[in-house]
Amino acid sequence: MIKIKILGITMLMLISLMSFSLLLDVSLGLDPKPSLYNEFNPFLVMEFIELVVCLSFIAFLFKTPLLTFYNKRKGKKKNDPSSSVSTES
Repeated sequence: MIKIKILGITMLMLISLMSFSLLLDVSLGLDPKPSLYNEFNPFLVMEFIELVVCLSFIAFLFKTPLLTFYNKRKGKKKNDPSSSVSTES
């Protein structure tokens, strides 16, 4: 239930911030169609350094869970008694 609330709040914030940005673009006199295109394709209007920073943030976001998953999986294979071959008959 809590994850659904977090997802709902995130989507509400996304929609409200995107509509506010679109409203600002239109109020500044830009055409609505290119403004809407820029809203849904933000990576196309980013500078190179902004793209690098954004991708590094995303990499740092996924780094810890992936390392934790890898270490748990590596430890499980190392300590798994069913994976070792038994010589007892």
